[in-house]
Amino acid sequence: VVGNVDESIVHVFENCLSFEKNNSIFESVYSFEKNRKDLLEIIEKQDVTQAKLNMGYRISVNYTHQNHYAFVVFNAIFGGMSQSKLFKVVREKNSLCYYISSSYDAFNGVMVITAGIEGKDYHQTVQLIKEQLKEMQDGCFDQDDIDTAKLMIKNSMKKTNDEPLSQVAVQYNRDITEKKETNEQYLEKIENVTYQDIVDVCQNIELDTIFLLKGRNE
Repeated sequence: VVGNVDESIVHVFENCLSFEKNNSIFESVYSFEKNRKDLLEIIEKQDVTQAKLNMGYRISVNYTHQNHYAFVVFNAIFGGMSQSKLFKVVREKNSLCYYISSSYDAFNGVMVITAGIEGKDYHQTVQLIKEQLKEMQDGCFDQDDIDTAKLMIKNSMKKTNDEPLSQVAVQYNRDITEKKETNEQYLEKIENVTYQDIVDVCQNIELDTIFLLKGRNE
């Protein structure tokens, strides 16, 4: 319960919401694994005017991993914010997409890049994305990139204090993983992420699947 409510609401839940106790243990965090080594490429056609590109990557990190915080910062620099490498290079510099971003699925151990492109630019866009990831793995970013990413993450966390659903989501994530951590502790761990931590955490990123949805006439 989030909000300016009377503490008696607790008794309402206790009296009205009664469930049988379930002692089964279910994993709440996974690391996506596939024995297949070949890249899976899926191309579909529909009546769309803008092609949609999705690239799924296997990663060696998840919500409970010690390198989780380094990957959060890496993803922000790579494609998780408006000042990211993907946004500045693929969209602004080369004008190859309408939008582009990367997201870190910390509960399934995957990273996904999504972009809106012209179907004819498919191969060029994929190649440029691969090059940007390689640059990150080679350490081609600086302290300004790190500082900007950390500031964006800090502001995003502060924003959750003003959004009840975000407060619930953050607490829920910690509850199901039994992760004892406050927002302040989280931000402290983010602040302690180093340049080398970021370089190290992005070494084991492998492209698993590419999905392209394009127009029927392309």
